[in-house]
Amino acid sequence: MNPIFSTIKETLEKAKNPFSVEHNKLFEDQTCELFASRTAGMAGKDFIFIHDLDKKNKEKSNLQLIHEASSKYANGFYKMPKWFRFKVPNIVSVFVAANGLTQELKNWAEESTRTMTGGEFHSVFFIDLKFKAFYGQGKSRTHVDGVPFITSLEFKNVDPQNRAYYTIAMLADNVFQMSNQS
Repeated sequence: MNPIFSTIKETLEKAKNPFSVEHNKLFEDQTCELFASRTAGMAGKDFIFIHDLDKKNKEKSNLQLIHEASSKYANGFYKMPKWFRFKVPNIVSVFVAANGLTQELKNWAEESTRTMTGGEFHSVFFIDLKFKAFYGQGKSRTHVDGVPFITSLEFKNVDPQNRAYYTIAMLADNVFQMSNQS
């Protein structure tokens, strides 16, 4: 296995709330280098699909199809319709690129994916090895009224956007550290 993906696998397996990780996962006629999943307590389940972007067609439309297949696969574990769910899947597609990214892909990763329907949360991240940067939606903060000196709160473990952000930030940091040592 590529050392980058070995580092990602080890990081996920050693996380505070560890992931179960599979190599070369086949799902919905797609394949990802690594597939990681874990139960996120009362919040639902995290599904992370990690792809080597250098082995894929880099067109945004193709990557969107891959992400949609990830969503379909993860939602297959839930019998309840989306709008009735108390526990939701957190579906994350991560594309690791050794040769940089287009601005179009960076912009796509930063788009909001929250829906009125709810019942799932999904996001896309890119880890750019060339420029040692990662791109995604960022952190989510909840507005608070009536509490002095507090205008917003950040729920790191409950909010799926934040769980994804902190997990991918940890992965990117470990991968960048590993590549600095090489």
